[in-house]
Amino acid sequence: MPRRTVTDPLTVELGSAIRKRREQLGETLEEVAHRIPRMDAKYLAAIERGGHAPTIPTVKRIAEALHISLSELLKGL
Repeated sequence: MPRRTVTDPLTVELGSAIRKRREQLGETLEEVAHRIPRMDAKYLAAIERGGHAPTIPTVKRIAEALHISLSELLKGL
């Protein structure tokens, strides 16, 4: 799959929300990614940077790994 050359503002906002929550928990990318099936830290980092637009099921799994509801994670986007 080719990399995005232009980032979507919503994808960047989602990534920022994920990073903010992870940092609130004081966890590393590796710690969070370890709790998500078929997820590695590099892919999670790319999501946080807005370089990848994850599917809704993936965002739900990320939210669960961050101990937050999907609606709370997406609030304000």
